[in-house]
Amino acid sequence: MNCIKLQGILLSVILTHSISTTSVAANNTQNISQETNISLNQMLERALLTSPAIKAAQEKLEAELARSRSLGQALYNPELELEYENAEEVTKSIGLNQQIDWQGKRSSNQNLGRVRVDIARLKLTITRNGFMGEVARAISTYTKNQEMLSIRNRILESATRLKLFAEKQHSSGDSTLKELQTARLALLRARTDKNNSYADFLRARQVLMALTGREANQWKPVNFTEHALPSLDQVSQQLPALKLTRLQFLKQKAQVRVVEKKYVDDPTIGVKYGKEGKNDLFGVKLSMPLPVRRSNRFDLLAAKREMQAADFELDNQERVLEANLAANHSRISALQKSWQEWDSQGDQSLSTQYDLLNSLLENGELSTLNYLLEIEQLLRTEESIVELKFNLETAWIDWFEQTNGFNAWIEK
Repeated sequence: MNCIKLQGILLSVILTHSISTTSVAANNTQNISQETNISLNQMLERALLTSPAIKAAQEKLEAELARSRSLGQALYNPELELEYENAEEVTKSIGLNQQIDWQGKRSSNQNLGRVRVDIARLKLTITRNGFMGEVARAISTYTKNQEMLSIRNRILESATRLKLFAEKQHSSGDSTLKELQTARLALLRARTDKNNSYADFLRARQVLMALTGREANQWKPVNFTEHALPSLDQVSQQLPALKLTRLQFLKQKAQVRVVEKKYVDDPTIGVKYGKEGKNDLFGVKLSMPLPVRRSNRFDLLAAKREMQAADFELDNQERVLEANLAANHSRISALQKSWQEWDSQGDQSLSTQYDLLNSLLENGELSTLNYLLEIEQLLRTEESIVELKFNLETAWIDWFEQTNGFNAWIEK
């Protein structure tokens, strides 16, 4: 039962499959490399560097940084004015006009730019965390299917031994034809189940290789039983999804300030100097647009409604996320308790059952039917344990994805 021993729930797997030279050559088009003893940190670092989703999020962050710098620039350029008039007297002048940011539009734009950069940066973090969760789920699924395949191989060995024993007993007249047929059917079913498990294993391996771009012979184990589950109060207010919703609200709030000032026209101040005939000419002017044809009333109303909607969305997200986190916290506690109970009581007794059943069968103390029933019970028990381990792994992955805990976890 050592194959389902929890030596690192999630990613606690030793990959014993090796690729032959011929198969590597056949898979060259997939650009998949094989390495030995690769650590979880190394694998994730390399996978993160090649993830298209993360690259897209990084480019969006760079775009927001550039846009923020643009929003921080001055709104108006100065205007140079040259004038020449040839009448009874020649008039020549040069002037400089500058529109003034009277309402502080630039500072409002800068604030909006900063919030948008914070959102893009947090989305990059969430994307990275989500990708690590996707890889972790792929490895967990791979581990589960590998262990199920190992169980099916042992069942196939037992079914093969039973069939040989039944043939020997039947040839000596110590068993009926029905028992022999039962043993042969059991072997056929064991082969079918093993082939189905192998297909699931190959599918899980393909998904893992597609995500990481490589196949490793060994992952360094990580023991989840030694990982402490923090309290809800420690993490409930630090959830990335909740932070993102708060930033979305701040973005809408900043947008309201921008719209409030957008259609408030700014004055233009100008100075002019020149010559009118032989006389010096100096002038100062002030112009102010009149907001009589267009106002910001409806745009402002729309921005305020969107801010209110973001506020309600924040309240809703707080309820949903906190409820999901509490449910997952309880799920991990219950599953971990069940695993610890099994680890301390059931593993040793189950590991000896196959040898005991084989010994009883060889000594004639167990009939073919009873042997099949006992083997079926062992199979169901081992499958339940593998499923328990997989559910615990999945619960931890969900927790780390919710709390942005993958980085801190893999550094242990």
